[in-house]
Amino acid sequence: MSKKDSKHVVLLLFVIIILFLNCCEGESLDSAKDDVYVDDLLISRNDGKVMLLSINDEVLNEFDNITPILANGLIPVKIKGSWGYANKQGEVVINPEYTDVSPFSGKTAAVNVKGKIGFIDLKGNLIVEPQYQGVAGYSEGLWTVGKNGLVGFVDESGNEVIKCQFTISNDALPQTYKFTEGLAAVYIDDGYALIDKKGNIVSEDIVDSFVAGRKLSNDGMIKFIKDGKYGFINVSDGKTAVNALYDYAEDFSNGLSCVASEGKWGCINKEGNYVIEPAFDYIGGFSEGMACVMIDEKYGFIDESGKIIIEPIYEDVDDGFSDGLACVKSDGKYGVIDKEGKFVIQPIYESEITFSDGMGIFYENDKVGFIDAQGNIIIKPELDPNYVRTFSNGYAYVKLEDVWRRINKKGEIVTTYGDESVDMEVNKSYSSFMTTMKDLFDDDLDLVFGYDGYAIFYDSDTGYNGGIINRDGEIIIEPKYSVLERIIDNEALDKMLKLE
Repeated sequence: MSKKDSKHVVLLLFVIIILFLNCCEGESLDSAKDDVYVDDLLISRNDGKVMLLSINDEVLNEFDNITPILANGLIPVKIKGSWGYANKQGEVVINPEYTDVSPFSGKTAAVNVKGKIGFIDLKGNLIVEPQYQGVAGYSEGLWTVGKNGLVGFVDESGNEVIKCQFTISNDALPQTYKFTEGLAAVYIDDGYALIDKKGNIVSEDIVDSFVAGRKLSNDGMIKFIKDGKYGFINVSDGKTAVNALYDYAEDFSNGLSCVASEGKWGCINKEGNYVIEPAFDYIGGFSEGMACVMIDEKYGFIDESGKIIIEPIYEDVDDGFSDGLACVKSDGKYGVIDKEGKFVIQPIYESEITFSDGMGIFYENDKVGFIDAQGNIIIKPELDPNYVRTFSNGYAYVKLEDVWRRINKKGEIVTTYGDESVDMEVNKSYSSFMTTMKDLFDDDLDLVFGYDGYAIFYDSDTGYNGGIINRDGEIIIEPKYSVLERIIDNEALDKMLKLE
């Protein structure tokens, strides 16, 4: 694979995987309703050949390159130096005649013809003549395009519904020039404003910057900074709902934002009124109806009315409540309390106890073990932390005696994967990304389960060639490919990104 082709695949995968991870931060991937991978297709890269494979190891077709994203039943493929599209059977359905292409979004895709960007429909018809210098993604039915150094928007019919008129800022967030709930941030007059889908400026003020994660808004509110202070705009009308008065502000969640002003923290509602007066040295975000607070360098917990439920007597708090439990530090040791402040796991541990799926992972003498919510040690702290994965859906993955194993909540080994020659790392969300990284950087990666129960693995006895294994340890495809990649289902990914 050439450096140019490598860059094409890696950059595209990186953007998609990061979006995927950001949206799932704080929630188990197993709680998602949709599989983001196509369950019956794979890509192999072997001896300079790039092949589309079935899960039964049938070669459907061979190409110069494949972008591992399926959208509207089409996959971008490269043939004899040009890009086109193939269907799931590997049949070329849109001829390869473009310098580069994007996956389809909605009913259109961006194509590069001699350095200019145009758009095609699902039948390969050119609906927008190549004229743009760049394209920066698709959001809510509109493509963000650039021409003559200015940004505008094109709809799915190929109409430039918002003319290229907005300047490009070098320090703009990735969310700038993309629509969220009918609004997009644009750079204008040495600052940022919000426009609607007709290109009208709807925000009242030009702000220094918007502060956003994956999406521009959280809980219907858009956070901004003006003159070094934080405020909020209501996404429903684009108007300033909370003036820029605060030294810092957390994102809104369940109608509340924790804010700092003159060294004290409180919580405001969407009208900017304090519902919890700024009387604390710090307030963490709310979780399960409670937030940690700091008073005189000691931590406790309050409810959403600001009432102190657990007195601030702890030296540290790790993340807040999850499954009714919170890890706290007392007299230099860590333990776990319930919502009444009672220790369910006594403070006898050297480091934080992190719970996932009802099981806690803890450290002792640089080794890790597992503990249940009643304080019973399920697995003694004898495991290498580099080869332990937290519990999910009742199981965890650990490496014992150089062999990866799946264990249940009793600590019993359910499945053993391979032998000493198989080097595996379990991490569901990085499938295609990590296998591509292995190809580029020669990292010895990985065992990656998809939601359908299949995983990519690499066998050191075969020169770290990749194969497919299922959750029961059965080899579905022998390890014979230099690189194997899962294919992302773009429609399922879109649904996943909306799960919030």
